[in-house]
Amino acid sequence: MNGKERRLFKKSIILLSVILPFASGRLAAESLTWNDCVKEARKDNPDIISAVESVKQGESAVTISRSSLLPQVSSGLNAGRSGGDGSGASDSYSVDVSARQLLFDGGKSSSETKSSKEQLIALKYKYDVTSAGIRYRLRLAYVSLLKAQKQVTITEGILKRRKQNTRLIQLGYEGGREHKGALMTAQAKEAQAEFDLVQAKRSVELAQAGLKELLGRSPVEKDGGALVVEGELSVAEVDRSRPDFVILAETTPIVKELIQQSSIARLGVKSAKAGFYPGVYAAAGAGRSSSEWPPEQDQWSIGLSMSLPLFEGGSRAAGLSRARSVVRQTEADEKGGRLGTTSTLLTKWISVQNAVDKVKVSEKFLAAAKERARISEVQYSSGLLGFDSWIIIEDDFVLSEGTLLDSQAGALMAEADWIYAKGGTLENEAK
Repeated sequence: MNGKERRLFKKSIILLSVILPFASGRLAAESLTWNDCVKEARKDNPDIISAVESVKQGESAVTISRSSLLPQVSSGLNAGRSGGDGSGASDSYSVDVSARQLLFDGGKSSSETKSSKEQLIALKYKYDVTSAGIRYRLRLAYVSLLKAQKQVTITEGILKRRKQNTRLIQLGYEGGREHKGALMTAQAKEAQAEFDLVQAKRSVELAQAGLKELLGRSPVEKDGGALVVEGELSVAEVDRSRPDFVILAETTPIVKELIQQSSIARLGVKSAKAGFYPGVYAAAGAGRSSSEWPPEQDQWSIGLSMSLPLFEGGSRAAGLSRARSVVRQTEADEKGGRLGTTSTLLTKWISVQNAVDKVKVSEKFLAAAKERARISEVQYSSGLLGFDSWIIIEDDFVLSEGTLLDSQAGALMAEADWIYAKGGTLENEAK
């Protein structure tokens, strides 16, 4: 085996050591579609689970708050023995049932009940905000893995092409038609292609880890846990009609939540004002007591009670002032949210238009570069084109492939930005 053959054999061994583990992993990998990812994230993503539990807590809070408007009924059973110096011990038994009903508190309890209901609605909007955020991050992770997988395929093709070029230049060099610098350049570009392939496969592993995290899985699993995603790096034609961004902003979960917070704050003012009114309650009770069991002496009571704090160090006035300040703050937040969301919608809509158009331009450049590369290879082989011109055309073809891939992934990510700006959730995706 001469020096040339040894070099080729060594490079083949290195290439196989890189490709085979990845290929075997791909065969054993779990395959997921976009819908599979959505379903799993809805079920296992920690942030989604937390948001669901927050809504459940809000539902319980409504029940707790509503209970203050209903009669409070309690029962009691007492048994005891008492005595002292100069007297014998005596037993006592009693059993009773009592009820207490709020009649008037200035609307404080009803305002708090309404506030808890409004809080529940706000929590549901907050869940939508969380779901939209997870959908956005999940989509980016899915596209990143899809792009990384495609990058591996492209770099494998580039490496194969670089190897063919090196062999062609090697023949020219051995025949005295090409100089050593050209051969060294071809070998360097082949080495670059080998590195790009290794790097692309590492990018696949990183993209897999990012997707696993959003699916609620461990990013680094002991059994390898490789997975691939199915799909195409293509965006459906976007709607070119300009929407009403002001109206569209009103439908987003984040603006709805801010509107809800303003409503809650206004109820807080009503509740704070009610603190200046007395609380009036009706109470009734019935029972039996005696020194023997079971008790036989009947007892009953009925009445009204009223309470009104006379001095509390100014806490009620300060509470009202704070509640009014919260209203002003939430109204400012609501206005800022509307303006910011409207601006974001405009920005993302323009971005997705540009990104989709850029894909079409990149496709034309790749088609032209591919045709130039085909023609230049024939010209170089027949001696009609010099090495320097030929290698520039080859590099342009390789660059065009990467540019198209970047444009396709960029369009999908711009689409994800646009959907996120509109408040698209995992639930919308699953419909």
